[in-house]
Amino acid sequence: MGTKQYPEAMSISDQINNLKDDGLTIEDEEEAARILQRVSYYRLIKAYCTPFKDKASGKYRKKA
Repeated sequence: MGTKQYPEAMSISDQINNLKDDGLTIEDEEEAARILQRVSYYRLIKAYCTPFKDKASGKYRKKA
């Protein structure tokens, strides 16, 4: 049995780009970077963003 392979860690810049690619509007990337350094990308997308994503598309909903 082999060891489990994990993907390489994303840089903060890659994390921001990934969120933007999923449709999240980020007006202040410096503030987004500070938040991601504090909270962590995976905690943000799993715990905090779920109510803001469309379940069918997986993209963030547009601001109403």
